[in-house]
Amino acid sequence: MSTIEPHEYQPQQPVARVGVDKLPLPRTLGEVIADGIITRVGSTVPTTDVTSVQLGTDENTVRIVTSRGTQDFDALVLATIDGDTMRWVAPEVAERGLGIPELTTTEPQPLRDELFTAACALFNAGPVVLIPRAATQPARGVWKRVGSLLSRWTTEEPAPGSECVAVLVNGTRLPPREAILAASTFLINKPNLARRALATYLHRNPARIELHVHPHGHLVGIGDADLDSLTAKAAPASAAAQASLVRAMGNTPPRLSDDMATVAFPNAGAARCVPVATVTAGTWTWAWADGTLPRSAAFKLRQFGERNGIFPLVATHLAKSVADDLKFTEVAKAIFGLPGHAWVPLTDTTSVLVLFHPLDAGL
Repeated sequence: MSTIEPHEYQPQQPVARVGVDKLPLPRTLGEVIADGIITRVGSTVPTTDVTSVQLGTDENTVRIVTSRGTQDFDALVLATIDGDTMRWVAPEVAERGLGIPELTTTEPQPLRDELFTAACALFNAGPVVLIPRAATQPARGVWKRVGSLLSRWTTEEPAPGSECVAVLVNGTRLPPREAILAASTFLINKPNLARRALATYLHRNPARIELHVHPHGHLVGIGDADLDSLTAKAAPASAAAQASLVRAMGNTPPRLSDDMATVAFPNAGAARCVPVATVTAGTWTWAWADGTLPRSAAFKLRQFGERNGIFPLVATHLAKSVADDLKFTEVAKAIFGLPGHAWVPLTDTTSVLVLFHPLDAGL
């Protein structure tokens, strides 16, 4: 176990104004992004049952109307977006941009979602949403995901060349534990910046958070996150199941049904199965986050991760090498109580991991 102790409480300030004796100023764009990641994903605005979204005429507020009522949020128009190009329009970005070229330029530059995460650090606020500039009347539509973090309020996909504005909204802050878990994908995939992200967030939002570090050095989660006991629990039955599977398969891979609910083995029968992850080019993506897979019980893994504060189970994806280090195949078996697993090729570059009970297949 390791503990990150919060710094002495200071009034919330932009990164650029934090004294170096309290928290070192970021020196690179990557460090500024790390400073803003938990604030961005840990701040929310209504996204369900929304009937309209409107940027105020003074562009200092955003009004969100839902079936339950209306909420106004303080806002700042950060940038205009035209196709794949963005341009900062808020002079405060350059003023607080620490001399980093991507934050201080007022010229058009390639659209990069992570620059808006950096803006969340500069202003200690979030989230960031896109709103069509033409929507002077209340816009009706749906929230659509753009990239990994950005949300767009739109009635349809914008036509080429249509202009949107990126708006920083001072949303509702999640409790620290929930906010940190919401940043799991970043924390598990950016180990060199994860500790800075946590230190910055806890500097601004004082809370005592105990972090579990795996013996391999991976930052695993909040609290005990006892993965070793899970893998030990699954190991005996898992070893026996895999020995039976190897004997039955020979050199012929198993086959998945079209709905991915059943896996069939050569020289044996078929079993109901649960797809839990795919691997493509060394990246492990949980089934609940892979849009190419049918919805399944795999969301149970995310729920378990949220309940127990385990970053890798809440992250959408991670390196397969990290999943192997943490023995996540065995962890998933323990959670589902299914001792058998098989990798089934989906394409030339992608395989899916399915769990099953060998007795169902006659193994």
